[in-house]
Amino acid sequence: MSSTCGRPSRPSPLPCNIQAEIKNRSGDPRWWCTVHGAPAWDPGGDALAECPGAGVPDIADDDRLIVDPDDYPGGVALWGAADPVLNTGPDPTDHGIHVHARHRAAGPKLVDATFQEVSLLLDDGVRIVRSDAARAFMVAAVFGLELKVLRCPRCGEVHLDAAEFAVEAHRKHQCNRCGRHFFDPDQEASISNPCADLAERLGVIRATPLPSTKSLCIEQSDFGGLAVWGSNPALVWISSQPEESGIHVHGWASGGEQVIDDTYGAVTIDGVVLDPEQIRVLMVQRSLEFLQDRVTSLRCPVCNEAHLDRGLEALRPHATHICESCGAQFAGRGRRRKVVSNPMLNVVANLIR
Repeated sequence: MSSTCGRPSRPSPLPCNIQAEIKNRSGDPRWWCTVHGAPAWDPGGDALAECPGAGVPDIADDDRLIVDPDDYPGGVALWGAADPVLNTGPDPTDHGIHVHARHRAAGPKLVDATFQEVSLLLDDGVRIVRSDAARAFMVAAVFGLELKVLRCPRCGEVHLDAAEFAVEAHRKHQCNRCGRHFFDPDQEASISNPCADLAERLGVIRATPLPSTKSLCIEQSDFGGLAVWGSNPALVWISSQPEESGIHVHGWASGGEQVIDDTYGAVTIDGVVLDPEQIRVLMVQRSLEFLQDRVTSLRCPVCNEAHLDRGLEALRPHATHICESCGAQFAGRGRRRKVVSNPMLNVVANLIR
């Protein structure tokens, strides 16, 4: 038996199948492509010849990975991957699912790469994990959002809440495959992710990562390049070693060889102390398309303290901000009235100059 963690009807080279099984509130047909899981009507309400998902190349063979956890007794781990918040090294390729696999715990990583699709061979069948679900899981894990698995009651497909729907619990969902709306059967606001039950399927207890006790104090001039990520809880963690949280750093020597690849609880670069929470939040904010041009660094106009939007406020652009230091209310600046603030945006910009 095979099941999938991710949208089953993703962009692909397969031809469209555009139908209108239901109508919009206006009474016009809701043209929907059931192959690519995408709306397929123009501004006038007429059906498109092709939906936006058509003609996209399929996943390349080298972007797929098949993993049997029994082949790696040292552990297997999967994360939703995101771009580094600071990068002066090689162009990152971390768009998808980052995988570590070892023959022995704390031993060398036999697999240390990023893929668009990972097939896990389990006792009860194959579980396919796709990048869209893994990245949505990453957002939920960083912000402590509860996930569940929902199925469309009409076509039976497992549902994925992505983009802005991955950060806001809601009762009404729109199926990724058939385009129909359905309600959470438990009559509660929820976020659906096909990977929400993956740890349970693997028989793994999802433990809270332990803060790293290691520290790093470096100067950029000593390296050919650096990359910095905030840690996020693994989608899958099968290991006798505890997962670490903190700031993950890659460093390259001037000759191009990688000399740093570790997670630290404290990181200082060029005398600037990096805040793990702000790094982690900024990584997620930059991964969300609906927050593009909405993330800024604000200072309280009364006490001049740098302002950090915490919790879900970090994902919801808003016009009025409240200073944690003095309690003053103030508005954002610039052409965008509603924004979210993260001081690390300016810190990173200054380090890259």
